[in-house]
Amino acid sequence: CSSVVDGNFEEVPRETVIQFKPPLYRQRYQFVKNLVEQHEPKKVADLGCGDTSLLRLLKVNPCIEFLVGVDINEDKLRWRG
Repeated sequence: CSSVVDGNFEEVPRETVIQFKPPLYRQRYQFVKNLVEQHEPKKVADLGCGDTSLLRLLKVNPCIEFLVGVDINEDKLRWRG
């Protein structure tokens, strides 16, 4: 693993790289799911929705009446349709 700081290239030892279990994105999804279950919003927007995994996780929640995802990668959004 490597890092560039102020134009200087340096090697970063592998053991200093933080690895999350479960992966951080899954922790974020669970955090948002818990918030939705706790506060029961009617509208939810996922900005930077990527592959729409979070949207698919939330769409089964009965309190949500309007669910929208926005991402700069139009191809991913079109593929998930």
